[in-house]
Amino acid sequence: MKSRFLKTSQKSFSSLIRTPAIAFDIDGVFIKGENAIPGGRDALRRLHDHSPLMRDYKIPLPFVCLTNAGSKLEVAKAAEVNRILDIQHESFALQERNIIMSHTPMKALTKDLANKFVLLGGAGKIVEVASAYGFKKALTVQEYSELYPELAPLTTKYRSREESDRII
Repeated sequence: MKSRFLKTSQKSFSSLIRTPAIAFDIDGVFIKGENAIPGGRDALRRLHDHSPLMRDYKIPLPFVCLTNAGSKLEVAKAAEVNRILDIQHESFALQERNIIMSHTPMKALTKDLANKFVLLGGAGKIVEVASAYGFKKALTVQEYSELYPELAPLTTKYRSREESDRII
């Protein structure tokens, strides 16, 4: 059985195979807290300016920057990293499409869950992020435990003194 990929010309297929994409971690690779990591700015510039795709076709090498952080939108994280690396006005500045946050995969669920209750865990502006994604009925764990205290036994208000003193 022939692969559906064999329908394309051998030349275009081989160029697809040789086109790499790169995934970087943000924290500890480009920045650490509010500090730029040496070489991060130059790595992004070289990635943009010196890839064969850019040289031959004016197409930057595909890449994403990952972080397990959340509590802000991808566009805000791109702006933060750009500011720390001082690349906001450079042609190689990060764009929203280059950023994958811990919650980014949730965007794909908006179509099915937009009008259903969604429980949010985490800190920071998680309600604003969920709202920006299109979730209309998002609840934080704190809000949930206030609405249904009998279902949230780990809140200190409903734990016994012995349980409250125990380290979990």
